[in-house]
Amino acid sequence: MIPQFIGSFVLASVVLVGGSLLWPKIMKQERPEVLQAVHDKVVETDIGKKAEEVLGTVDVPQNAGQAAASLSSQVVSQVGSVIQKKTEEIVTHRVIEEVVKRFETLPAQEKEEVKSVICKPGQ
Repeated sequence: MIPQFIGSFVLASVVLVGGSLLWPKIMKQERPEVLQAVHDKVVETDIGKKAEEVLGTVDVPQNAGQAAASLSSQVVSQVGSVIQKKTEEIVTHRVIEEVVKRFETLPAQEKEEVKSVICKPGQ
């Protein structure tokens, strides 16, 4: 349940930030007050400045809904790959911790056998 909440929060944040940056291009009008406040905070960051520069040069096609859907699917894909990579790192770390913990509980003779198998010189 917590990962779903975190995923929903991240997705909502990405949509809000993206919407604040793309609003004038897509809607052809000024940002609403809430989006302007988000935009002002986003462009204070380095990533926000770079995104503003990139999005400022993007031409949105006449079919803005399709463009927004395409952009959102790209963002979801990027966020998904970042989450997947972080999850893989966490799982790998946990597996290593478990292997070390089990190794430490082995009797001395078995530890030596494992060490000799792992550390034997190349032939």
